[in-house]
Amino acid sequence: MPISEKLPTWAVVPAVFAVFSVISYQILIAPDNLNGTKNVLSMAKTIPLPVDGPESIEWDSQGGGPYAAVVDGRILKWRGDGLGWAELAYTSPHRGNCSRHEVVPTCGRPLGLSFEKKTGDLYICDGYIGVMKVGPEGGLAELVVDQAEGRKVMFANQMDIDEEEDVFYFNDSSDKYHFRDIFYVIVNGERPGRVIRYKKKTKEAKVVMDNLRCNNGPKAGTRDIFAKVPGYPDNIRLTPIGDFWIGIHCKKNLLGRLVVNNQWLGKLVEKTVKLELLIGLVNGFKPHGVAVKISGETGEIVEILEDKEGKTMQYVSEAYERDDVAPLLLTVPLLSLLSLVYFVPIIPYGLTIAENKDANTNRHGVEHHQEIQEMLGVSVQSEGNGVVTKKLNHNASERVRRKKINSLFSSLRSCLPASDQTKLSIPQTVSRSLKYIPELQEQVKKLIQKKDELLVRVSGQKAIEHYVEPQPKAVARYVSTISATKLGDNELMVQISSSRNHNFSISNVLSGLEEDGFVLVDVSSSRSQGERLFYTLHLQMGNKHNYKLTCEELSQRMLYLYEECGNSFR
Repeated sequence: MPISEKLPTWAVVPAVFAVFSVISYQILIAPDNLNGTKNVLSMAKTIPLPVDGPESIEWDSQGGGPYAAVVDGRILKWRGDGLGWAELAYTSPHRGNCSRHEVVPTCGRPLGLSFEKKTGDLYICDGYIGVMKVGPEGGLAELVVDQAEGRKVMFANQMDIDEEEDVFYFNDSSDKYHFRDIFYVIVNGERPGRVIRYKKKTKEAKVVMDNLRCNNGPKAGTRDIFAKVPGYPDNIRLTPIGDFWIGIHCKKNLLGRLVVNNQWLGKLVEKTVKLELLIGLVNGFKPHGVAVKISGETGEIVEILEDKEGKTMQYVSEAYERDDVAPLLLTVPLLSLLSLVYFVPIIPYGLTIAENKDANTNRHGVEHHQEIQEMLGVSVQSEGNGVVTKKLNHNASERVRRKKINSLFSSLRSCLPASDQTKLSIPQTVSRSLKYIPELQEQVKKLIQKKDELLVRVSGQKAIEHYVEPQPKAVARYVSTISATKLGDNELMVQISSSRNHNFSISNVLSGLEEDGFVLVDVSSSRSQGERLFYTLHLQMGNKHNYKLTCEELSQRMLYLYEECGNSFR
């Protein structure tokens, strides 16, 4: 019997529609399933932020931070669990109507952050104002550049400083759209992005690459695709060994590919679909978190980290790897009321991922490489093969340099007390070592001086010179008694009574005891009216031995040392 005869029409139509919807979702909208990923981002620990929207993270040259740029136009600094977040700087003087949960253009929107090590200045890419900077003291940032070659910088997004050449590179993701509308650039097929080089001495801003589609940072190379990643890339960060971490806004789906690869369809979507719905269609209505690590030499994928269900991590905008701090993830949910910074202990090095859930945008980044987008087909114009070779050589030497630096700092940490060896960042390690090593040298110097003074004090007394026969029985004739008294767990006092008629130096005995791990605290001597000398030694057990000697064992050891010293004089 046909189904139509079994069920009424009003029941068949919804059932067919439901089945069609499920199939359509799985085929068109559901995010891609990735192979070989690590679903670890859901285990992140959180540090709450009072404001939404941290896009990028940075640490200062002293290891302080992280610093985060947030949606209300401020840059905040993390001061630790006890003190929390503090305001460092802001990009706009108009602070009256700034919101903690959405972008207000008059308040500015700081995005990319980069510290200049030699000055301590923090450079800021503001999505409305341009590239700005603020000194270590913080406050209102000053404008550095807001136009290049006669065209206004509409959306300064991320930057990278070349301190050797005294220039910096930054990307203007669009010279047509502001921050709020940048998401439409992804779907409408336009290529309004530029990469700009700014010479600080001459204040010259030159466009080195243009016609880029929502670019995410400069790559000094050709218009060849450097890498393909399984999603919509955001910020790019260099690792300590020359690889790259890329924040992924979300994974791809079939609908997204169709829209992006067909400009007419993209323009139709731009005109007919609201932003909130468009974002849902692109991410499959299933927010999730992804970070991808690629090789700095080949562009091949090295590692993929996920929060597949989006329980903790969604819309990752940046991953920042550090080797001197605990792994860190910074994230911002897209329509959430709370932005969070995440620590993920199982991730190697110190991985910092910025997850951007700020409503109106897909984020972007830098690190000498342009945005890597298979679906967008981004490419970069070459300045010549010599530039490519120079850049590759630079990257290789940079990896070697970083490894040497890391090895050096590991050696420095090993010189510090055990309590400091795992808690200090690299700058803090240097600072602590500069203070601690001179202190340690001074302590050693004082101990050596004390030892020399004691030995001189003892050996300088003529009445203390003796000769001791090598056989124990002979020694017994001249050493009447050796008594030891415990003063504590690791301290004792030794009293020796000896004949003064033999050529013997007690300083040699003291040296022997020192080799055995004893530390001489004090020594005194006296002489009777007869033919006997008396010595009193105050000794400590050093760290070299953990065992405790009995008084009898110590007496035997002293007799042995007398024998050895006697033999040395024969």
